[in-house]
Amino acid sequence: MKAVVDAAGRIVVPKPLREALGLQPGSTVEISRYGAGLHLIPTGRTARLEEENGVLVATGETTIDDEVVFGLIDSGRK
Repeated sequence: MKAVVDAAGRIVVPKPLREALGLQPGSTVEISRYGAGLHLIPTGRTARLEEENGVLVATGETTIDDEVVFGLIDSGRK
């Protein structure tokens, strides 16, 4: 997907990517240089590993549903 950098240096993240990553107005992201490009990661995720009955289980407050998973799959195919 293409995006344009405006005169103020802003980039609009295309809607399919925002939806796939759960980005909403006011969301914060971590941005860094990655080779010849940029790496953008949503911040504020609360996932962590906890031990339950001797097994590590991912827990957190971030909800991942089928729509998010399919959005991530679709965004990777384009």
